[in-house]
Amino acid sequence: MNLYQRASDGWWPKVMWPYVAYGNRAVYVTHLQTLDTYQVPDFDGYPAGWLSPVTLRCTRLLADDRNRHLYDLAVPAFGAVEGAQTWRDFSEVSASLGHWAAWDGSGQVWYDGHPLGGGYHGVRQSGEWVAARGLSGDCLYIYHCGVLVPWSADSAAIPGLSPMQDWAILGSGPLAGTVVYGRPPNLYAAYPGGTQREVSRSPWREGASYGGLGSGLQLLDVDGVPWLWSVGAIGEDVWGCLGGILGERKVVTLPIPAVALSAQVVGGEFIVAANDDVGGLRVVLVAIDAPRAKIDPPAVSASSSPSASPSVSASASESGSASSSSSASASASPSQEPEPAWWKLLIAWLLGWFK
Repeated sequence: MNLYQRASDGWWPKVMWPYVAYGNRAVYVTHLQTLDTYQVPDFDGYPAGWLSPVTLRCTRLLADDRNRHLYDLAVPAFGAVEGAQTWRDFSEVSASLGHWAAWDGSGQVWYDGHPLGGGYHGVRQSGEWVAARGLSGDCLYIYHCGVLVPWSADSAAIPGLSPMQDWAILGSGPLAGTVVYGRPPNLYAAYPGGTQREVSRSPWREGASYGGLGSGLQLLDVDGVPWLWSVGAIGEDVWGCLGGILGERKVVTLPIPAVALSAQVVGGEFIVAANDDVGGLRVVLVAIDAPRAKIDPPAVSASSSPSASPSVSASASESGSASSSSSASASASPSQEPEPAWWKLLIAWLLGWFK
């Protein structure tokens, strides 16, 4: 079910029912039931996320067009943007479930205004959980309530099985602290306690990353079960959104040409907002029990298979023989006579010798 759509200025959506915030060097908020839209006046920035159902955290660009200050917008009153925090300049900011995290250009990561440490390059946050990427880009450090949580008995950080171009962390439920990361086309899940497994659903490509602006991955807890929503290829050269239980191949597919998304579960339904590569925005309603199916690449037919040859004789095709002799004769013309058996040659030679 389509809830809202616009053709432009719909970048980097952040959902908090009944609102969706979005914008690129501008901030808009739309009420998804009334479709009333409010634009923050004279605001050169981006929506970072929802601190609460009525408080939107935004980041405002400074004169250098890079670093950002934090501002909070009171919703639905839509009063003046308030609470400007000018004590720190951030490159990436995230806010959700009453908490926020940020990363600055010096490599420092912050949680609810407190420094967690340096030596990082990027941050993702969901509620009390934070995943900070190491400077090398091949490991993730997990924090809970501002305290470093060793991933396993042998490793403080999650070692990457692939480059960590994009990642997301689960902020609630029995598997809180689970991380999904990767670089298209491969995605991996790292579970608390030191276990990793490959969890890609698209055979072509899945996941995207735009730094602190938007992500192509989101983890949600649904009644104790982790779900993964992602942007990815749902067909050959067909981009869309994929949603399903983490670790399962069957997914709900949405034909939205998305590069970033935001999702929220409300009751028995998902609210999924996604933007395309020109700023078009779609917000849809998806039932949790919507049909899910595995995405398979197109089957390669025998006629198009590189190993099949049109010159194979009819007798070989009918017998279904896969012996080396039949494959060796595949290059022969169908009109070519088969060579006589060795014993026939021997008899002919003996008859000729007795003459």
